[in-house]
Amino acid sequence: GQITLKGGGLEIEKRNNVIIKGLRIRGAKSGKDGIQIVGSHSVVIDHVSVHGSGDGNIDITNDSHDITVQWSILAEPSGSGKNMLLSRRPLRVSLHHNLLIRAFQRNPKVKMDDAQTPAPDTQLDMRNNIVWDWGEGFGTLVTEGGSANVVNNFYHNSDFSKALRVSVTSRAYTSGNVPEELNKAGK
Repeated sequence: GQITLKGGGLEIEKRNNVIIKGLRIRGAKSGKDGIQIVGSHSVVIDHVSVHGSGDGNIDITNDSHDITVQWSILAEPSGSGKNMLLSRRPLRVSLHHNLLIRAFQRNPKVKMDDAQTPAPDTQLDMRNNIVWDWGEGFGTLVTEGGSANVVNNFYHNSDFSKALRVSVTSRAYTSGNVPEELNKAGK
């Protein structure tokens, strides 16, 4: 069976070589992330389900690097509806074979820093995910110096105009995404 954390989240701060597998997180309190990875490296999140977090379902920040989130479900965050944030110099994050469901924003949001410093390496490699029903909000956003590969993902919403955005200060390689129009976003 799986372990379920209710009403709280999990913080991985300044820890390395960590594997989290088969964990369910439900309803992290207001202002709290379901999983927060801060200043850590070599972390794998595998077959995890995060639902209803008060802030973001998963945030990866502060120089964290070599992080993988795979075969997981991030769904229906409460509060401001944030699914996943990569911010403050994260590098080499792999996001593959996940479901990002009914989050108003951050599916995920990728940024380098507030100064919009160009990322020195790929921050996010996002492949083979489903981003489903962000409503009036945003799908995937690469901004403020961010860098990403966005490949072979499936996006579904009633309005695709905000499915994949890449700001002028950022860069993304896009290919094989559905609907096909999204593959022009980063070029």
